Amino acid sequence: ISHELRTPLTATVGFASLLQEDPKVDLKQRIEMINVVVEQTTYLERIVQDLLLLANDDPSRMTLHTAEWRIEPLVEHAILSATLGGANVATDVELGLAAFVDADRLQQILVNLITNAGRYGGESCLVVARGVQGQLVIEVHDSGPGVPKKYELTMWDRFERGPNRYNAAVPGTGIGLAMVKSIAVAHGGRATYRTSERLGGACFTVEVPGRVSVVKPTAIVPASTTAIG
Repeated sequence: ISHELRTPLTATVGFASLLQEDPKVDLKQRIEMINVVVEQTTYLERIVQDLLLLANDDPSRMTLHTAEWRIEPLVEHAILSATLGGANVATDVELGLAAFVDADRLQQILVNLITNAGRYGGESCLVVARGVQGQLVIEVHDSGPGVPKKYELTMWDRFERGPNRYNAAVPGTGIGLAMVKSIAVAHGGRATYRTSERLGGACFTVEVPGRVSVVKPTAIVPASTTAIG
């Protein structure tokens, strides 16, 4: 955790110090530095919030703000917000798919899973979203080696990083999958893992029960563009 917190803190303190000490920084550079500070501070805030939530170990305490959202814009924004690590991300989202979800939290699920695919899952990632018997089903496939069998159950635990547990060179807090599971459960759903039949690596699936519909592209206000860390 200290390693994961140190990186955004270093960037935030460094750029804030430059802004304070050098009044001659031109406007374009100043805007870029401020954007980095805001982005990294937002990321830190999300980590702290997630740590506090996971400390309770009770998904029912999570406050959800649900409304009907189109899924495709949420997926697209999550891809822009995720750390891809050079992976190519493709999508297979049912046209016009919408569901009653907490948009920010669903994006958090997607960002965490896509980021994991980018870090550990090889060169290819595929995000699939479908409405199946009244529930939203989201899958994130990758072409990597998959999760070793002995970690398939423990990887959902807080602070569990599997084979990278003691490798500080590989970024991560070990709370990403724990948050995915907690958010899914808070929505009344579940998160599962299997070997991907489409790309051969890992496949993480989130199922959210409730009202799922197919809507016209202009029928619902587009998703918030707030970055999810």
